[in-house]
Amino acid sequence: MDHKIKLPPRLKVIAGYIERDACVADVGTDHGLLPAYLAQNSLTRSITATDISAGSLRAALRTAEKYAVTDKITFAVADGLEGVEETETDTVVAAGLGGETIIGILKNAPWTKKNGVRLILQPQTKTEILYGWLTAEGYIIRDATLARDKGRLYIVILAEGSGTAEQNTAAANTAAVNTAIANTAAANTAIANTAIANTAAVNTAIANTAAEQSTAVENAATEELTVRVSLDPEIELLSLLGAKQNPLLSAYVEEQIKRTYKAVKGTQKSRSPVSAELEGKLRRLKEFMEAQ
Repeated sequence: MDHKIKLPPRLKVIAGYIERDACVADVGTDHGLLPAYLAQNSLTRSITATDISAGSLRAALRTAEKYAVTDKITFAVADGLEGVEETETDTVVAAGLGGETIIGILKNAPWTKKNGVRLILQPQTKTEILYGWLTAEGYIIRDATLARDKGRLYIVILAEGSGTAEQNTAAANTAAVNTAIANTAAANTAIANTAIANTAAVNTAIANTAAEQSTAVENAATEELTVRVSLDPEIELLSLLGAKQNPLLSAYVEEQIKRTYKAVKGTQKSRSPVSAELEGKLRRLKEFMEAQ
């Protein structure tokens, strides 16, 4: 049987992020529907399908046989990207896995930080933790969108590496040296100018005290919100979706509010740190929803 494959909405969004003639590794391929679709439509130069479960990989192989594309896909039982040749891969798909599992896979494959390596990630859980880790590690977030599939909403993140690990290390070392030189120069300048600077600072402080207090009061709310957003990966991700005016965003946030509220109720009696954390998340989600 070799009829055309019709992807479900979630996988259709993922396929849309894959560039033509890419060299793709589908990690945690499960039933292998995405690789079979890519192969059937000749959309990629190469496809590697991996899964840590031999049973899942056998299912993926059966899918490929069903659609007569086994000769176009490389199959490997592997933990994450361990069975993938980095020199032959420019696009990594990790869909249907937990956010922390995806982080573990990428940590064990530092080559994914190379400039131009495309990551298409669809976490089942811990989306905000994954997003925060990606930004902290220097990956570039190119896009994010939502897909509704079988009554559930999923976030799909498109990210890219920003440079090789060696380049990043060299840049960090150069920056450290330059910082040391700059600090030395700054220290010398500071010693020379201390007396003048102190006199000017006293006069300026007297003149500006009232103005500074007024400005501080006016900007307090804005600064607090800015800090909160910058420290909250989930709100940052939702803001990215909001900037794109994604039509599914409101429904997604409402779904997250309901789930978080249920979780808060389950831990509220204990007044544990987890409960306080969930209450904070619930508050931020409601504030975000009200601001839309």
